[in-house]
Amino acid sequence: MPIEIKRLTREDLYALVWAEPMSTIAPRFNLSDVGLKKICRKNGIPVPGRGYWRRVQTGARVTQASLPRMDDASMIEITIRPMRPAVNSAM
Repeated sequence: MPIEIKRLTREDLYALVWAEPMSTIAPRFNLSDVGLKKICRKNGIPVPGRGYWRRVQTGARVTQASLPRMDDASMIEITIRPMRPAVNSAM
């Protein structure tokens, strides 16, 4: 699998992380949910807190953090690399 680069705006990534859990979005970019959260933090994108999706499931009232304005309107590039096979250390 060749290296692929995805380009998103901050608004697109913000919409993604508030539409569904990061644990379901991150594999699309060949990332962990922690890696995706780091990308969001680096770009000033707020993410749902712990328990947010559980509250959504149960019908509780939830609030979505607004996307702060930034002067830099550059695109976010996410480089998608092929997954390395897991190394089995049990020998």
